[in-house]
Amino acid sequence: MDAENTLYILEGEQVYRSGSGEPLDLSLRRNGGVILYGFRTLSLHPFTFPFRHVSRIREALTLQLQPLSGGAQRMEIFPLITERQGQGVSGVAFVVAREELNRLDRILEHWTGALVWPLPLPLGAELDRGGLAVAAGEAYITSMLFEEGIPRLYRWRPRAGETLQQEEETLVALARANGIEVETTATCDLAGEDDGCVDRLAAGCRALEEDERLPIGEMNISSAGLHAVLATEHLLAFSRKAALVLAAVALVFAGTAFYSWSTTDRLVETIRQNAEALYRETFPGSGTVRDPLSQARARLQGDESQSRGVAAQRVLAALGNAWGSLPENHDLQMEFLQYSPEGAELRGTAREMNNIRYLRDNLQENFPETQLGDIQQVPGGELRFTLSIRWSQS
Repeated sequence: MDAENTLYILEGEQVYRSGSGEPLDLSLRRNGGVILYGFRTLSLHPFTFPFRHVSRIREALTLQLQPLSGGAQRMEIFPLITERQGQGVSGVAFVVAREELNRLDRILEHWTGALVWPLPLPLGAELDRGGLAVAAGEAYITSMLFEEGIPRLYRWRPRAGETLQQEEETLVALARANGIEVETTATCDLAGEDDGCVDRLAAGCRALEEDERLPIGEMNISSAGLHAVLATEHLLAFSRKAALVLAAVALVFAGTAFYSWSTTDRLVETIRQNAEALYRETFPGSGTVRDPLSQARARLQGDESQSRGVAAQRVLAALGNAWGSLPENHDLQMEFLQYSPEGAELRGTAREMNNIRYLRDNLQENFPETQLGDIQQVPGGELRFTLSIRWSQS
């Protein structure tokens, strides 16, 4: 373990560097390292969710654990993701009482950048496929049960009158009662005559950092660690959104050029077909239609009703101008147009109400008395509308 990841043991309110029996002066500023601590209130809870964001996992676990903890304000949740499947994840949550976490933050007030792990977690590196790890300090014994390298159960007990062997036997019996056979155990007594205990814990920390089954390098059971995880998640979420926006803008620019080139012929043909259909609907029995616009102008110029109202070509011109002023991606479709000396009736469909209002406003520039009539929802989500175009008789 390098200098940055020096191992420290937190006993009570004193921190000891591995290999030294003298407590550190915690009033001095320190940085980095791994601090092992026997949490009194820690509990482990496996989880599987169809989402992967840490904030959402914490919210879901809070709802699950509230009845057990007496309220969300009394606990902090540290999810450790061990498996990712599509958009979903599985893992184990380390849950600690907030009061104990606040006490830990106060002790390590001048310490930054340290990873805080529960004792006896590093002993899990000695358990290949699973087993039981037991470690003891001067006043406590902690135990952790592993399955396939993943911690599943944690327990803290006062040491008074109890040995590591007794704790081991109790946990083995508890695991067997739950259908789990414990075949391997690892014990470590920090307060006894076990000279190699600290070295084994240090070696376990190094091994766990390289174990893909347990991404322990992401675990830091402290307020600073939790804030760092949540801040990183928010930053990544923002970065992903920004990247998507930039990609979408680039795609739009590239797609616009291609679309303009590839659809010009189809657009011209569509306009011609629509114009011919509109002409035949307006002038039934018209025979051959070669130039709908010119033929319509000639028919309208001969309409005797022009003398009693606004010229029909003026209505069509206004409609053309209004339609041409619509946004390029509009979805307006005209189904019916009826003209009389007093006015005109237009019926059509659209998906967006804003486009209908935009057409009406454009027509009102030439015919102020234009009014929007009935609007009905039709199957498929479209809106069918009518517009009444009126003008004053001269």
